[in-house]
Amino acid sequence: MKKLLAIIAVLALCAALFAGCGGPKAGEKVTLRLTTWTAGEEAAELQKILDDINSKNTDFQIIHEPSPADYQTKLMTTLSGGSGADLMWLDQAVVPGLAAKGAILDISDYLKNDKENAAAKVDDYFPKILQIANYQDKYFGLPWVAQPIMLYYNPKMFAAAGVQPPTADWTWKEFLAASAKLTIPGQQWGFIINTDNWPPQAIFVWQAGGEIMDVASKTCPIDSPQALEAFNYYYGMYGDNKHCPPASTIKEQGNEQMFRNGKVAMFMGGAADNHAQDGNLDNKLFTPLIAPLPKGPSGKSVTFGWSAITAINAKTANPAIAYKAFIQLTDAIHHWKVVAPRKSLATEENIMKAPHKTKADADQIMLVLNDMRCFNNILRQSEWDDVWYKEVLEPMRTDPKNIAAIAKKARPKLESYLK
Repeated sequence: MKKLLAIIAVLALCAALFAGCGGPKAGEKVTLRLTTWTAGEEAAELQKILDDINSKNTDFQIIHEPSPADYQTKLMTTLSGGSGADLMWLDQAVVPGLAAKGAILDISDYLKNDKENAAAKVDDYFPKILQIANYQDKYFGLPWVAQPIMLYYNPKMFAAAGVQPPTADWTWKEFLAASAKLTIPGQQWGFIINTDNWPPQAIFVWQAGGEIMDVASKTCPIDSPQALEAFNYYYGMYGDNKHCPPASTIKEQGNEQMFRNGKVAMFMGGAADNHAQDGNLDNKLFTPLIAPLPKGPSGKSVTFGWSAITAINAKTANPAIAYKAFIQLTDAIHHWKVVAPRKSLATEENIMKAPHKTKADADQIMLVLNDMRCFNNILRQSEWDDVWYKEVLEPMRTDPKNIAAIAKKARPKLESYLK
């Protein structure tokens, strides 16, 4: 009997020690580290959100560790070394690789069992935005923004040139004709395409009915008739001085700055961008207006929806508490950033909360929410991207007469990274 009691006592002691090591002590707050690329005003706004969350919770506190310079390099280094933050912002391109390595937490079961938090309802997200957080049918985070690319334009330049403002039914042909009429070579231009591949060529390929990467079929049909039509259209305008300014002029004056200073009539930018500031002299030159992007020859209305996710470090010491903080933070950011990736929050009222966004702006943004999509991403995304930029986009930019040959040559190499 004494021997049995001794064994029970030892087991009880072990259980107590194990419980003490496995979680926080009663009344003790778990400190969770959050890393993001925010800086300046954005970081200050995020800190207010964190202060509010921390004040409402007794079991955790979130400490923000912003890293605006070389964010991705620092993030990968800390994750590899085992010192990564508990919560992190991730660009969509790195999600598949980190998920496959087990570096970020699979939160599928947490979301499935969470009946309390609205942000956990995956059916409320725009499907083509939510997919960036999904890898092999599991969720490794949630998007915190869905910012569609819109067409910003200068109404004063349109009026002076006698050109009708863009509409939701504008076609490539009408867009090109307007760009030509709005251009006075050497002085002002209708549109702007810069050497940093903005706006993304993929948008035009999608609008033409093509694709640059099809994960399901493991193909990169960049030499399809639709893709070639898009590339020829895009690089036909680039730096021609008839529709767009030369690269040398953009380098001297700045890409967005040329639009804000009234040197360019149209510019493609994110829905939440504020082009009424900086070089626009606090709105004294003109009040920029926005419209959906022109439709391509396929008749499709497609735009790129820039997004990123918040994820949880798979090595966090307290995954359940980390998820609790994560879901509260996700919901709070959805009420801060425009456009929210959730259909229930992507409303005219919420869009108008962004700086310099009017009801007219919100009406235009609402038109494109179901037309936005993200890029497809793969495990070897960084290698794919390297070929895409060096062996597709750069050669096409410098040698636009040989676009078909460039696409045909690069396609097999791009597809090798899908297999």
